[in-house]
Amino acid sequence: NSIVTIVTQKNTQRKRSSASSAASIPSNGAAIPSASRVRGVSGRRGREKGEEAMKLDSFLLRYSKVYAFRGEYFQELLRVLVEQRVLNREWTSGTSREQLVRVLRAIRVLTRDPNLQRFL
Repeated sequence: NSIVTIVTQKNTQRKRSSASSAASIPSNGAAIPSASRVRGVSGRRGREKGEEAMKLDSFLLRYSKVYAFRGEYFQELLRVLVEQRVLNREWTSGTSREQLVRVLRAIRVLTRDPNLQRFL
């Protein structure tokens, strides 16, 4: 759930700043469906997992061609992905392969920036 919060905060900040200046990162323009509309999602925990999957997919689409990440947001996101997901044995054993691959892809995208590589 922390990942969802971090990505949501960044998206909110981006919407506020895009009104005052042009964004340097192009938006993909795709609408993200609500977690309740994702097939196979049931219960609160399922919605949280579905929402995290959607947020990670959105992140991967938005930043797939970005190689330099500036700001604490990206450092915090990388830290949370590594500590709360990859190094968390309980999470890795209880999650789907698809979700694990999403997390690893997000880490790969973030670590293309040499400045973020220092945090690993």
